[in-house]
Amino acid sequence: GGTYFATQACKAHQYAIPASNGAERAMLLARVALGRIHPARKVLTGRVLKPPALQGMPCDSVVANLGPMDGHPKNHQDHQELVIFDKAQAYPSYLVYYTTQP
Repeated sequence: GGTYFATQACKAHQYAIPASNGAERAMLLARVALGRIHPARKVLTGRVLKPPALQGMPCDSVVANLGPMDGHPKNHQDHQELVIFDKAQAYPSYLVYYTTQP
């Protein structure tokens, strides 16, 4: 599989698990080199080990943009999501700890 990133913190927050104290969460802010992008037009099912080729050329990442998305539970992608398949494509810059208000 790949490593997922989001361009909006609210999407990353959906995956941030609260710490044992129940309040604090952590989010990684990273620079991501996407290389040649495969734009997702439908939900990719199964375990994807590398991005599908585009016009016969290999791709380095998959990007799901906002808008209609076949196979999505809402038939619509609400957040941009980025998927890379080589850990060298991501450079962690900051580890951000935060809490949310009830």
